[in-house]
Amino acid sequence: MSAGPPPAGLCDRCRHQQVVGTTRGTVYSLCRRSRAEPDRYARYPRLPVLRCAGYEPERDATAGAAGPG
Repeated sequence: MSAGPPPAGLCDRCRHQQVVGTTRGTVYSLCRRSRAEPDRYARYPRLPVLRCAGYEPERDATAGAAGPG
């Protein structure tokens, strides 16, 4: 039974995370903020990330989908 990838801490809930998989099945957590600010953010941060100045919660895809009425 596979436990899946290890938890990535804040990255798992951050809008800047991109999960990158390889053909061998390895999964990495890419920080897209590293593209604009490579000196501040690691491309592949050491996990789990517990604190990050660039953390922004990902937007809920269902938020606002069913409005009042």
